[in-house]
Amino acid sequence: SLEASERSAAKAPKSVWHNRRHLFEYLANEVLEGLPDELQEFLLRCALLPELTVPRCEQISGNRRAADLLEEIERRRLFVSLLDSEALTLRLHDLFRDFLEERLRRLYPEEVPALLRLAAQGEEDPMRRALMFVRAGAWDEAQQSLADAAADMLAGDQGAQVIRIVEQFPADIQARSPLLAYVRGLCVWPHYQYDAVRSNMEHAATGFDALGRHDEAQRARAVQAMALFFCGHMEEARGLSQAVRAR
Repeated sequence: SLEASERSAAKAPKSVWHNRRHLFEYLANEVLEGLPDELQEFLLRCALLPELTVPRCEQISGNRRAADLLEEIERRRLFVSLLDSEALTLRLHDLFRDFLEERLRRLYPEEVPALLRLAAQGEEDPMRRALMFVRAGAWDEAQQSLADAAADMLAGDQGAQVIRIVEQFPADIQARSPLLAYVRGLCVWPHYQYDAVRSNMEHAATGFDALGRHDEAQRARAVQAMALFFCGHMEEARGLSQAVRAR
């Protein structure tokens, strides 16, 4: 059942998700509730992490016995895989992690945003960090993390994934954020949508200037000038590029 749930996609038949609910009930009644209370609480909070290591689990759970508890999780074979790493590193099965997070949100909903922020602050991968901040509703931090990750993701032809994350922001933030406008402009550049690049970079430059972030505004205007050139607006491109150089 676990293997089947891992293969199923969002468009899976309703029967799959019906079975998923039964699996959640099984995990609750036959697995989680049979564990010591300390281990239950530890698992619920650490389920927000993509990988379980001693420092990360101590940070998010506040439990200084993280090393002992991780060893117990491995010993009990609690739906985890052991990763090839110098330090003990476990990864929960996706379904088990989903179950634990659903349980955490039901039992301690007020803790979840703060726990996600903690998880994001200790996350080295900027894309995973951005997604955690998005899930926490920490929009400022999420924007900056996404901007930090965008260049590498675009180099890896992952612009569509960047756009999907941008679309998870509230509509009002999408409309006014210079960082998100800048990221959108970068994402459409490889698709030769130079007019969209131009408008997004113009929006970004104006917004950055209003925030006093003039270096970022200059960078956006430089990209805007290149987009104007490829749109065939030669004089406007030349004038803007001269204004950028002058500063």
